Amino acid sequence: MPAAVPLIAVVAGGIASAAVGGGIIGAVVAAGAAFVVSSIGQAIFPTKKAASTTAAAIAADTLTTTATTRTQSFRQAITEHQIVLGRVKVGGPIVFLHSATDDAGREDGYFYAVVVVAAHRVRGIGEVWLGDKVETDESFAGLVRVDRHLGEPDQVADANLVAETDGKWTAAHRGQGRAYIAVRLKITAEAFPSGPPNMAAIVEGADTILDPRTGAVGWSDNPALCLAWYITASFGWRASWDNIDIPCLIAAANICDEIMGTAAGTAERRYTCNGTLSLAEGKIAITEKLVAAMAGALVVSGGRFFIHAGGPALPVATLTSDDLRGDVTIQGSRARRDLFNGVRAVYVEPSANWQPTDAPPLLASNYVAESPSGKF
Repeated sequence: MPAAVPLIAVVAGGIASAAVGGGIIGAVVAAGAAFVVSSIGQAIFPTKKAASTTAAAIAADTLTTTATTRTQSFRQAITEHQIVLGRVKVGGPIVFLHSATDDAGREDGYFYAVVVVAAHRVRGIGEVWLGDKVETDESFAGLVRVDRHLGEPDQVADANLVAETDGKWTAAHRGQGRAYIAVRLKITAEAFPSGPPNMAAIVEGADTILDPRTGAVGWSDNPALCLAWYITASFGWRASWDNIDIPCLIAAANICDEIMGTAAGTAERRYTCNGTLSLAEGKIAITEKLVAAMAGALVVSGGRFFIHAGGPALPVATLTSDDLRGDVTIQGSRARRDLFNGVRAVYVEPSANWQPTDAPPLLASNYVAESPSGKF
């Protein structure tokens, strides 16, 4: 299983959406108080915790549902903006449809569609999928044309659409700051027996992410850097870089980039984030997902953001019985349904057409042997 932690695999844990404007974190920053968003610690508005088995089921169901809808293109009069981070297969809102007579004289033989894949500039748009086939499939030879636009702030209108849509798409339709694909299909019964298929693209997301370790601005799937990018973004918390503790951010980014060995004998970075975020989720929900992508925490204290990634740390002190302030309390045995001797996971697998896939169960043989049932 890849080291990448899909953003969409994270389940919100008792976090309410922020209000408009500065929101909760903005208010705390202004007040100079301490505030923590953590994937494993205290929630902002604590709620009753679900049983672990229930949480796992919810996480798997959320991943399956989101992964399915993420790759779908759709028609909707009003929809939220989509953020793309890392590398992922995505669909998006269809903002233009048109048909025209094709080169064989067939009325409505040409089908045109424009799909917005990200509400910001992206590094690249790779292969486009038409249903379950890639655009270069031999069955589509001579039938498919795809124009890609990366969302440059000064990008011009798609020249082919302007020339071929009888004034429906004009030079004023520039899509500035919006990454999109313009697709033309020559519809035939053999290639498209059910009509125009679903359209999705492999997108390498936001490429305006600052890495303070090098000073470079570009694409990154490092969760710590992506979180800092969102905190300072106009559609995020709108914080200044002066409000982010840079040494802490650099340490978190380094933890994310640590090379880890796998059971298969390969090596990969400790944490990456590859997925989509909807601005309709709310600022705190988005922040929590980015934090969870690195098993970390975001601390806001004294008007500054401290970004932490989960990882081992060197001990700074040794605690002994002399440090106890009271009697030791021993917790009794947990209920059998709360006992675990292994881990199961679901992740998005690129080689399986970016669909949710079960990871091999990770079992601890010594715990299995000690389990009352001897089972996982």
